[in-house]
This record gives sequence, C-alpha cells and structure tokens, in this order.
Amino acid sequence: MLKAATHAYHKTNKLKGNFFYYEKNDLSFLLHRNETISNSIFLDGEFEFSKFKKSLKFIKKKRTLFDVGANIGSITIPSLKQRLFKNVIAFEPNPESLKLLKVNILINNLENKVKLYDLALTNKKTKKTLKSDLKLNRGDNRLINEKKKGKNFFEVKTDLLDNFTLKYNKDNCLIKIDVQGEESIILFSSQKTLSKKIPIIIEFEPYNLKKNWKKYFVYIFKYYKYFYDLKSAENKKKTNTPDNLEELCQNYLNKKSFTDILFI
Repeated sequence: MLKAATHAYHKTNKLKGNFFYYEKNDLSFLLHRNETISNSIFLDGEFEFSKFKKSLKFIKKKRTLFDVGANIGSITIPSLKQRLFKNVIAFEPNPESLKLLKVNILINNLENKVKLYDLALTNKKTKKTLKSDLKLNRGDNRLINEKKKGKNFFEVKTDLLDNFTLKYNKDNCLIKIDVQGEESIILFSSQKTLSKKIPIIIEFEPYNLKKNWKKYFVYIFKYYKYFYDLKSAENKKKTNTPDNLEELCQNYLNKKSFTDILFI
C-alpha cells in the first residue's frame, strides 16, 4: 500500500501546477505540490492528526477547538469531519496557506462551522512581518520584528489570545497552538485565558525555545497541574513542574526532536 502511494505521489508531483486535489473517504483537501504537510496528508492520510486525537482521551469532550496555526486545515478539517468538535475558531496569518484553508473548508462543507481569522497571535495587537518557507515546509512561519519585503515576507495583523476567549472556559473548549516557537510568547501574554485552566496543546520544540523559556511558562506552571507528552507511548500524566518540563526539554533536545504537550 505504501509503495503504491509513494509511486502515486511521485507521479503526481511530475504534473504541472502548484496544487493538487486529494480525496479519501469523506475527507477532501487541495494540497500544495511537493511540500511537507501536503506530502504527509497525501501519503499518510493526515499530518499529526493522530497525535492530536490522542490528547482527547485525557479530557472531556469539548464543543469548540481553537486552532492557532491552522495552516491548510490538517487539524481543523478532520476534527470537524469526525465530529470531535461542534465548531472551530482558526487562526492562520500566512496568505498562501490561508487560500488553501479557505478552499478546504468550503469543499468539505464546513463554512458554517469554522470562524477564521487571518492573523497571528502574539503579545500585542499590531502588524508584524511574517517570514515564511514557501518551498519545503509551509508550516514554517516566524514573526520577526524588522520590516522586510520579498516573496518570503508578509505583513500580517497580530492580536492576543485573551481577546478571543472571553466566552470560553475549561468545560467548553480546547486550545491547540502550533506556531514555530511563538508558543512561549503567546503563553506569557495570555494570563486571562490560562487562568481559566482551559486544556491547551502546544508544540514543544527545545531548539526553538528561548534560553530563559521557563520564564514565559509562568502562567502554565501557575494554573495547570499536569501535562502529557503526546509523543510518548507511556500515556503517563506528569506533574507540571519546572523540573519535570526541563527534563522533558533535555530529553527531546538530546534526540534532536520535538513533541506536543497537553496541559490540564
């Protein structure tokens, strides 16, 4: 099966055009040609969705998903198609990914279930430059402080997570954040949200963390008692302390790898 899928993938990438259509069961995607996230969806039927879905075993069912860093919909679309949530509030600042996200919402008949914001979440409401990898990994988008122009740079609107969570609490929503190292900044700027103890998933990449990263996790340590390493096969709940998170950080740093963490 994998051999056939790989052959089909290489055959597809020889065709002309920047995009191609993928459909499996009741799931449909318009994908970028020859790009990490799209390649994974084409070959594996998903991009990190199994890891995300694993987190739902450890929390009660929620009505709303906040998908921060939604990309082309690799979490939003299957989450709604599998009826894991009633609706999604999605954030995606990259205009190239945003185009496909809008199309994928439409072709899956989910336009009434997704509230989409074309902005990046960070520590203030303003405008910043987004530096993007438009070749191999279109999920690699990073906010920079300097103004730059070029095909890899976009001026994007920014805002704070706290401005969108006023009506939400730990009983009705789950927050997932995957923003290439900006997670720390968002966490440090979201005390109102985190004080509600809303379950939150973040991508945890040690090589993307700031040297004093634990300072930015102050509200995570204050309001959340436990965490799960979603890449671990142990499914073991750990006490959320600076020492335990530091141990996890060193573990993945030594492996030159990363994980997703669920805080509860």
